Amino acid sequence: MGGVLTSVPVEVSRDDAGRQILPRPLVGRVVLVDDMYDDAVMLAALLAPLEANIVVARSAAEALAMVDEQVADLVVTDLNMPGASGLDLTRSLRKRLDVPAVIFITGSTLAADKITAFELGAAAYLQKPVDVGYLIGLAREILRVRRAKRTNDATNGRR
Repeated sequence: MGGVLTSVPVEVSRDDAGRQILPRPLVGRVVLVDDMYDDAVMLAALLAPLEANIVVARSAAEALAMVDEQVADLVVTDLNMPGASGLDLTRSLRKRLDVPAVIFITGSTLAADKITAFELGAAAYLQKPVDVGYLIGLAREILRVRRAKRTNDATNGRR
């Protein structure tokens, strides 16, 4: 996420598995994925206005484990990470029953990456440095739509 984010102090708590989280009222669950963990934690702090449960994963594998533990509404992922990329993560997420929305945040300027991300169903593909206000608005709308869908599904007897 860049040097600016790493200069912001953040207070975090830990979940039962010892992962750092920023607890929020249950209005949605966001998984932030970046191999630069401190940057992801800083972004989590900046996304606090979402009033969502925000968890931070260091890798695609860790993010998938988090999504398997508890459904996520939104995954915000870096594109280029060691091991599995954000694109690999998105491919794996698409195999889940309850598929979260995915937003890519990347420094990549390759058109092929952007095209692939959208072919995989990405909600957005944002270049670094990211306009945090725009990201918050976009994430808030995604969470609102997913919450409305869940409410509608529950009213109609669906999962």
